[in-house]
Amino acid sequence: MDEGKRKAYFNPNHNKVTIMDFFKKKTDDVMRVNANVKQNLKSSSNVLSDSEKLNIVERDPAKGDKQAYINLTMQLGPYQPVNIAFPRSSGRAFRQEWYKSYEWLEYSQELDSAFCFYCRAFPTVGMEAAFISCGFRTWGKATERFSTHQKSNSHKEALCKVIGYKQSLTSSGNIIGLIDKNHCKVVSDNCNYLKNILETLLYCAKQGIAIRGHEEDSKSLNKGNFIELLTLRAKDNNLIQQYYLDKEKSFNYVHHSYLNMFLTYMSDYVLKSIVSEIMSAGIFSILIDETQDLSRHEQVSVFIRYVNNLEPKEVFLGFYRTSSTDGESLVVLIKEVLKLNGLKIEDIRGQCYDGAASMRGAYKGVQARIRAENSLAVYIHCYAHILNLCLVDLAKQISCVRNMFGTLQTLYSFIGASSKRFAVFEQMLSSDGGPKTIKALCDTRWSCRYEALRSVFHNLTAIVDTLAEIAESDREFGSDAAALLKSIQIFEFIFSLILLEDVLLKTNVLSKYLQSSTLNYGLVSQMVKETIRNFEELRTDDNFQKVWEKATIVSKNNGFSEPNLPRIKSVPLKLGGGKKQTIQTVQDHFRINVFFGIIDTVMMCMKSKFKENDLSLLNSMNNVLFNKNPTNQSIEEVCNTYKIESNDLSTKLARKLLLVILDKPLQFGSKHASKVKELEADLKIEKSTNKRKNNEFDCDQSAKVQHTISDAFSRAQPVSQGL
Repeated sequence: MDEGKRKAYFNPNHNKVTIMDFFKKKTDDVMRVNANVKQNLKSSSNVLSDSEKLNIVERDPAKGDKQAYINLTMQLGPYQPVNIAFPRSSGRAFRQEWYKSYEWLEYSQELDSAFCFYCRAFPTVGMEAAFISCGFRTWGKATERFSTHQKSNSHKEALCKVIGYKQSLTSSGNIIGLIDKNHCKVVSDNCNYLKNILETLLYCAKQGIAIRGHEEDSKSLNKGNFIELLTLRAKDNNLIQQYYLDKEKSFNYVHHSYLNMFLTYMSDYVLKSIVSEIMSAGIFSILIDETQDLSRHEQVSVFIRYVNNLEPKEVFLGFYRTSSTDGESLVVLIKEVLKLNGLKIEDIRGQCYDGAASMRGAYKGVQARIRAENSLAVYIHCYAHILNLCLVDLAKQISCVRNMFGTLQTLYSFIGASSKRFAVFEQMLSSDGGPKTIKALCDTRWSCRYEALRSVFHNLTAIVDTLAEIAESDREFGSDAAALLKSIQIFEFIFSLILLEDVLLKTNVLSKYLQSSTLNYGLVSQMVKETIRNFEELRTDDNFQKVWEKATIVSKNNGFSEPNLPRIKSVPLKLGGGKKQTIQTVQDHFRINVFFGIIDTVMMCMKSKFKENDLSLLNSMNNVLFNKNPTNQSIEEVCNTYKIESNDLSTKLARKLLLVILDKPLQFGSKHASKVKELEADLKIEKSTNKRKNNEFDCDQSAKVQHTISDAFSRAQPVSQGL
């Protein structure tokens, strides 16, 4: 369907004047004939029989197409002679039974042809001439052609005009209004069909499933998710059945070009609604990270964090391709994204990236370039990335941890790379609950390390039996299995596995909390301190003894080697020579070099790296917002940074409204006067009550954070806890 016809179907006012002009012209053409007819009817009886009316006007279709309109005006139907001998042509003849199947059908004795009474009364452009002027007489294909003509749009339009005209003659309706009403119904059906198309497409988009199939022709058994879902909906949706399956219309809007256009409209609408809410917040923070896709193109993901009704929200704006990841290119990209969405760089109050040099560089990094244009855009190193760097440093600095993770990765690659070897592993698995596979290590998925340790420890017996079976029966890879088995059957591997499972459990709990969009700076700082305190409590001789006993039991049950001291290092001759030995027993070696070494490394990394975000401004903000009685130094720093009057900020009410007025602080008195009146009652609290509640508030906050961390640790016990 061309563009003009498509607009006509979806515009109820389209062609309204054209229809009125048509009936005006038609009325002028037959006005003289109608006047004569009515004059004759007046002189006759009130009700005329068909034979009397037949004497007034000849009804045979051969008399011309205008004769049908005259017959309709006289309330006469199609000319359908019966009980006559229909002439035969090529052995076939007109059948009288067709009158019952097609009520619009009329027969011309003079031409021995069939006509359409409705189309002759109201002919339009594009109608078949055979049913209007020439006549149809191919009787062998009569029923087929009659059915096709009856389903045509031109015939349906003529039928609507006939019905409306009959009602106008009986003073029960207006033909123009009825045709317009029918046109509105067609428009409504078209809109509802399009709505069904959009709903089906939206469902596929929300589920994140592929829309199109490999083949979508009529012979395909699977035409893709969208077409198959649309076909399923047609079973209980008449519009989809008529428009799509029966193809009563020349359009169905299922072509991929239309689907892409609809998806673009949907994404634009969602993006505009998100941007509208961001703009209503006034100020926001940006979160940027880049990664390489499967086609080896750098994709930059852009997030916006803002406050809506004092609740923090994080929204995803999209992926944007970049050819370079240096600081200058990324800043240009950020500016283009903000400009494209109608956001201003002056409204940025925070920026959060990873620790790459191009992002955090003090001179040419992204954060430095943005702060040069907006000094209020405070840079925060992503806490989750910081925690991940702590675990990476742990794996690099402690040799036994590095060896254990290397063994785990090799074990996953060795068993998972072959379906034959994995089948052996599945045969060795027990029926106990827990993970039934070995998981790989991943640098970007921070929880994978704990999951990998947990899966290995739970399936340790099955892994040992699998490697022993492969080493015994596989000629090609038996040596690799034997070497891998030997690296597992040592006490150092088991001890590190048990200890790190407990260590990574605590960091995994913290990692999941750090990825929550509802956390704030004060709560994060408390949670980090609480996690470090848990590591300090773990660093005791009693806890070491528990880990030692667990590792000893596991080693004996699986026939692993006894713990040994490492090779004694020799002192170079130029330094005097001899042996360097400071540790007397094996247990002391594992306690000092392994147990304390791992815990000390984690705590040292967390204290040093998390200290990077320990900014004076953030601490002052946290003190002003969450303490009942903030210090004057904190109030002064916040006021100087955001140009706020210290007298207003020193009150409890001003502190409550601080997040609202950061975008335009100088308009506090006029813009937020109504909010000030609503909270005036808060200022009537006595000083003694304030002081007492202040102490209770601080204690409650600390106790709440400590309870949250402790509860999370208690609910996520390591697998080795049951030994």
